[in-house]
Formats: sequence, C-alpha cells, structure tokens
Amino acid sequence: MNIEILKNLSIELPTELNDFMESGHGSAYDYAHEVANGDSDVIYHSKAEELYNSASTVERDSAEDMAKDCGSLETCNSMAERFTVLAYWIVYDRTIKELQEQAEDVASEVDDKISELYELKSALDDI
Repeated sequence: MNIEILKNLSIELPTELNDFMESGHGSAYDYAHEVANGDSDVIYHSKAEELYNSASTVERDSAEDMAKDCGSLETCNSMAERFTVLAYWIVYDRTIKELQEQAEDVASEVDDKISELYELKSALDDI
C-alpha cells in the first residue's frame, strides 16, 4: 500500500497500523505473530501469568482454543510455559483486533476524502 497517498490526503495513520504498514509484512497475521513473539508480556513468565489473569474470559477462551488448535499446549512442561503460550495468543488476538479497528477507521476517512474529491470533480466539470 502506498502510504504517500494517505499522507497527501492528510490522513494520519494510528501508530499500530502505521507500524504494520512500514514493517513490510504481507499480512496483518504475520505482523501480529512478530509482535506477540517480541512482547514483554509473552517473554517473561511472571508478566505472561499477569496478562492471562487480567484478560477477559472471552480472551482466555479464545487463547486456549488457538493454542489447542496449533498444538502448543501439549509441549508445555510447566504452568509458566502454559501462561507464556496463552499470553502469546492473547497479544496476537489483541494486535489483530486493533489493526482491524484502525484499518476500518482509516478506510472511513478515505471514503470521506473520496466523496470530497468527487464533489470537487463535479464542480470542476460544471465549469
């Protein structure tokens, strides 16, 4: 995607969406995996447990389902490792959701700019 077009339209990208666009990743899912891999709440066992305990029931259930689907819980030898795996999927899911929300907001701004440009074109065509 050409970020310059957005800049020319005076549309500012939210931080997470901007980071993704500049990361060179082909998909938000690849980017979310990279974010989760490097997140301190995933790397450190005590922070992973704290993140898991503070997550909503929906987030916990979703993380457990994703971890089971990929088979990563079977390799855990301790609760600390289990919390790390679950924290990974919580961070991953939060990243995807945040990117999707930000992309929807920017898409709405783009739609507004397109409408303005059509109005301008129509006015110029009438001259």
